[in-house]
Amino acid sequence: VFQIMAPSQLKPRLSMVETDETKRRGIRTLGSSSVAFETHSMKDAVERVPLYNGCSSRFLEALAPMVHSRLVEAGTDIVVEGEVGDCMYILSRGDAELFKGDEMIEKAEDGAVFGEYSSISKLTALTTRPWTVRAKSLCDVKMLQRDDVLQVLSHFRDDANLLEKRIELYVESLREKGAMPAKKEWW
Repeated sequence: VFQIMAPSQLKPRLSMVETDETKRRGIRTLGSSSVAFETHSMKDAVERVPLYNGCSSRFLEALAPMVHSRLVEAGTDIVVEGEVGDCMYILSRGDAELFKGDEMIEKAEDGAVFGEYSSISKLTALTTRPWTVRAKSLCDVKMLQRDDVLQVLSHFRDDANLLEKRIELYVESLREKGAMPAKKEWW
């Protein structure tokens, strides 16, 4: 949601804004334009992450304020192959390409998710980036840090158990493929 403001109204700030229709989380001034980030749109972004399917609405609502938005210029790497990550990314708007080495292997569009296991695990096999994701156009990317997710999960035991079971199944599939050692360490 973009709000057009006169230059005299622009002040570098983060503040609470209420309108008749919705409550907005805050307005962040970026250069000469203001961008209002709505909490419910952050929740919508998190709800679309396949890993979080089936998690409680209360957990997703608690997670929404932890989501940060970042604008990424065309040609900029969002994630880099081989790096160990500590967050996940949701491509909210824009186009990106996935590279394995120098070879482009896939195109990504609105709604694509990268590094979801990095947002809940410290296990290197789950947090090492398998490819480079490069913005093809100006991209609005939502970020969710592992420490924030784990902090919220500490208050939602049922959701933590559900995610732990999903990780166990994923780890088991990696073990069957020989991509992961037998030792179990991720929480």
